[in-house]
Amino acid sequence: MKTKSLKNWIEDLKHRISTIHTAMLTTSNGETMHSRPMLTMEMDENGELWFFTSVHSVKIDDIKKGAIVNVSFADPDEQIFVSITGIARITYDKDRIYKLWKPILKTWFEKGEEDSSLILLNIRINHAEYWDASEYKMRNMINILGSIITGDSAQITSEHKSIVLN
Repeated sequence: MKTKSLKNWIEDLKHRISTIHTAMLTTSNGETMHSRPMLTMEMDENGELWFFTSVHSVKIDDIKKGAIVNVSFADPDEQIFVSITGIARITYDKDRIYKLWKPILKTWFEKGEEDSSLILLNIRINHAEYWDASEYKMRNMINILGSIITGDSAQITSEHKSIVLN
């Protein structure tokens, strides 16, 4: 894939998740999978996701056992759904912490940016996929209503794209 098209793909993906502030992060401890909501802080210019977390979190133990994670985003009202698989990395980058910090985070980190348990979780994307029917909402609603009346199955239209990165 050419660099320009990769940059376009990243911008396309960023656009789709830009209004979905909460993601579901799924990790595995080797026996079971755990999903939890995470406040998305940024998707950077390289397509990497950034989240704040606590060094004492169970997700950190899971990531130490297996760094492959899934991050999913959903906006049912707009009919946008995104699934990202990637490699999680734990980092303590003070400059990025200050750059990404938002006052709402004091809910979890009372001492703010100086909280000693505060670390960053970085997800480097291996595979991303999205389904976007936002531009077809009216057409899909009409098709669903028609299927209710006729008893036929509805033809739902959406844009679906997938990319694998190494």
